[in-house]
Formats: sequence, C-alpha cells, structure tokens
Amino acid sequence: MSISTVLVTDAAVSWLSKPFNTMVVTELSESSWNGKRMDVVAVNPNAGRVAVVEVKTSRGDFLAGKKKFSMYMKFCHKFYVAAPRGMIDPDELPDGVGLLECGATGRLRIKKYAGLRTMEAHRYTQILGRVIQKLCVEGSRVSTEAAWREQNKEWAFRRWLRDHERFLSTRPYARQMERVFA
Repeated sequence: MSISTVLVTDAAVSWLSKPFNTMVVTELSESSWNGKRMDVVAVNPNAGRVAVVEVKTSRGDFLAGKKKFSMYMKFCHKFYVAAPRGMIDPDELPDGVGLLECGATGRLRIKKYAGLRTMEAHRYTQILGRVIQKLCVEGSRVSTEAAWREQNKEWAFRRWLRDHERFLSTRPYARQMERVFA
C-alpha cells in the first residue's frame, strides 16, 4: 500500500501544530527562492523558532530533492524530511536533518532528530512575514468561500419554498403536518 503525499503532509501539519502557539502553513514559496517551495512550515513566534518539513513519498522524489535541503536549512532552526516508513535510511540524510516516518494510519514518529541551528534574523523575519501573509490570504479565502456556501444554502432553501409553496399550503398536507407536530 502506498502512502499519499496528502496523508504525509496532513500528518506533518498535525505533528507541528500546537494551538495558540504555532502557525503552520503548507506550500510556502517566495519569489527569491527560484521557484522552490517548502512543503510544511511552522513558526513559533513565542520561541522565535521555525521548523520546516519536506514531504517525500517516493524514492525518486527524495533523491532529486536532496540538493534543495541546504537551501531550506538556511530558513529554519530545525529541518525534517517526512516520508513513508522505511523509505529513507537515516544515514542517507545530511547532518542536522531529521527524519519523520509516517505509517499507514497517518501518524508520524521521529526516526532521527533534527539538529537545532541558528538562523539569520532577516531570514526569520522573511519567513514570519510570508507565513502571516499566507494565513491572512487563506483565512480570507476560506471565510469568503464559507460565506458564499451559506448564502447559496439560503437561496436554495428559498427557491425550494417558493417552488413548493402551493403544495405546502394544500389541506391534506397541512392536516398531516398537524398530526406530526401535535
């Protein structure tokens, strides 16, 4: 059974999320990164720490993505690779890179701990700004979509009432409803 990228990404988000403490986003990109994007980024502003998780679900993807690790490590205090259980040997990872293994149930466990590294202040500020921007944009989009869904439900209900008004006002139906609600 193959484990999907969505399952591993969701597991990484859950693993990094700490309510009222950590901001977590997926697929964070920046124009200065030459088209590269970080799969999962967590910022803990209280501690001033950034953790990045790169999701790999195939051996080929892992081997091709290894060269990006050094760039990502400049933008975080801890860097992990999340992959299906047994796909990556911890010795294959560079020093300081942690390994998270995901099982079929979507739970992560630490196979190799990531080293804590220092991060330049301007990079922390850049990541924090991008994370906040992404959260604002996504939150705005999500709330707008939710508002439209609610509005559409109301319109659909009004259309249904209008279309069934004649039936609802008929005597047999009214008597039946009186029995139901009596």
